[in-house]
Amino acid sequence: MATPTIPTIPANASLYTVWQRTVYTERRLQRNKLTVDLAPPFAVLASRCKIELVAQLDHWGAEIGAQAAVDEADDALDDTTNEIVAEVKHLDRKTSNARLKSYLGKSTGSGVVRLGLASQLKVMRTWPAALASEPEASLKSLGERLAGDITVGTAADDERATVAAERATHRARNITSLIDDLNALRTTTLGRLVVRATKNKLPSDWPRRFFFRARTQASNTSDSPEPDGPTG
Repeated sequence: MATPTIPTIPANASLYTVWQRTVYTERRLQRNKLTVDLAPPFAVLASRCKIELVAQLDHWGAEIGAQAAVDEADDALDDTTNEIVAEVKHLDRKTSNARLKSYLGKSTGSGVVRLGLASQLKVMRTWPAALASEPEASLKSLGERLAGDITVGTAADDERATVAAERATHRARNITSLIDDLNALRTTTLGRLVVRATKNKLPSDWPRRFFFRARTQASNTSDSPEPDGPTG
């Protein structure tokens, strides 16, 4: 009998794919009297998949929450920016716009607002001190408000980076090792199935029947990766 092959589950496969492949083989092995004894290790890995799926949902939830915090902080910063620009224009309506240019540089108020939160924070970090030095009370007040917005925005941006790193770490440490263990078990199990197929004079494709295959997929090609992520 020619040595059969099965797809290698790629390291970036989704946890759903990993769980699906694991459960399929477990249940298929359970339904054949010649292979029922090979099913328990797949049941163990299926349980690990469930644990990691819950953990992954927690990480995704943290990322969604962090993005919500970023959006809230970004909107607040935009509102304050627009008010500062409008106030400076109002105060200097009878003079040149040199003071406004000192804040905006070569940009415009709308240009600053269109920046992402991290970029906008970088542009505006010096504004609170500058506004505090202005003679008008209205600008001083807006400067204090802006300082608060920058503090909140910085915290939100840091939170987003932190939770993204935590999700990536979970993927690298937990999910990758799970996939490695599953691929190793699949390979070992295939070898044992080949031995049994030979002993019992079974069809040449019998060992591969216990591993999930998309019906349009060749049996000796890799599974298509389905990367995990909150949006797909």
